[in-house]
Amino acid sequence: MNNKKNKDVAIVFDDLTEFFVMKNAIDAMKKEHLSVDIITPASSGYNGLSNHTIKTIRQYGYDVLDSVNNTEYKILLTPYPNIKDIDKVKHCYHIKYPYGPIAASKPRPVYDVHWNIQYDAIIIFNNYEKNFFEGYGIETRQVPYWRFLDFHKKDHAGKPNLFIAPTFGDVSCIDLLTEDNIIKLKNKYTIIIKSHHRIHFHPDERMRFQKIKKIADVFYDSDKPIEEILQESDVVLSDSSGAIFDAICAGVPVAIATSDINYHQLGEFKPYQSKLVDKGVIPFSNNSENIIEVIELAQSQNYKAKQKEERKNLFSFNKDPMESFIEIINEFMIKDYIKDERKKLHSFLNNAFWKKVQYIKWLEEQLENRKEEIRELESKVTILEKSEKEIKNSKSWLITKPLRYISYRIRKLLRK
Repeated sequence: MNNKKNKDVAIVFDDLTEFFVMKNAIDAMKKEHLSVDIITPASSGYNGLSNHTIKTIRQYGYDVLDSVNNTEYKILLTPYPNIKDIDKVKHCYHIKYPYGPIAASKPRPVYDVHWNIQYDAIIIFNNYEKNFFEGYGIETRQVPYWRFLDFHKKDHAGKPNLFIAPTFGDVSCIDLLTEDNIIKLKNKYTIIIKSHHRIHFHPDERMRFQKIKKIADVFYDSDKPIEEILQESDVVLSDSSGAIFDAICAGVPVAIATSDINYHQLGEFKPYQSKLVDKGVIPFSNNSENIIEVIELAQSQNYKAKQKEERKNLFSFNKDPMESFIEIINEFMIKDYIKDERKKLHSFLNNAFWKKVQYIKWLEEQLENRKEEIRELESKVTILEKSEKEIKNSKSWLITKPLRYISYRIRKLLRK
């Protein structure tokens, strides 16, 4: 019995950042009477992340599939291609949706060919990347960044609010915060911190997670939408996070503190925030001594004016964002997958690419096997050499040496 079904769209989330970005898009697709499945594979993400994501999305009133079924979709929407088990989702067209304002905050791995070549189209939120992904020969479509279309700041009493948005690993701004400057910051600001989902769930980030909870006057875990925090923020401190550009889009002054601002550089492509630091748009610190200084600089009229201008250059709000998004989806919905010559060529190139990748992987495995064989042979030779040395230094070898010499002379005479 064939239980195969056909539906319009599958959209995949493996963390809540992606869900909060695309929540309005799901509503818009359903309003257009498109059948939409939300998929969060229970096997994906870090320890506990997928279950937390599924539970929270359901609390917002959406159904979530926790595994891939036998349904075939016209369109598969994912933020990146290496979410576990997503290669099992049957689909005609694969479209990349943006899970933040700009992918250029982390060129490595987001610009890497492995992350993009399998997509039939890529949706972006900004002007900077408008033509970039077309370098892959992939349709690239821009829509307005809808999260801040009707954004309004909220008044609050008391000290100014400093929103710290750290990412993970050795480039986290949290690692640059000493006890001394934490005390100074707390004297002047109410510190709000939102945990990155990796810090929240990855076992390697437990110490940072405990540190940010200790530092924060107001703490949010990864299931708090960033726009709600920015409504009450007076200034933002981050490192390599896309939150830098959320802040710029929201009109909230932002400063950067990280040990290596170019950590995510890919070839000649620096992170976009690094370029803005070079242009004097965002103040930057790579040590603990002047973090407070760069936070103050971000709130100066000079930096606020430059970041406001950057907002105008980076984002467009001249179209209805949901209308723009639905136009893209409907265009792919009416495509004839069988007759689409562009799709056929793209599939051919994509398959050829992955065959080469798999072949290179096989060669690397063969090379590693040969190296292991060589290591084993070298180990055996070492043992033999050691045994030979021990034999030649033994008493029996030394005692029988004259006999071996006589035997050698006799054999030599007999050969004559």
